[in-house]
Amino acid sequence: MLEAKRLLAHSGLPAGTCAHRLRFPGAGNFTTFFRRRTGLAPTPWAAALHHKP
Repeated sequence: MLEAKRLLAHSGLPAGTCAHRLRFPGAGNFTTFFRRRTGLAPTPWAAALHHKP
């Protein structure tokens, strides 16, 4: 989870690429995993980081 958050927050990579790098079988699996743990899908989660004051 920590590596997923790090990639999304600092690499600028899209969620599908992060899923591949983290060896998920597909972007959908990664999105489900991420949403269950954070309450948000990867893309909105990363967007929220960059829009905080």
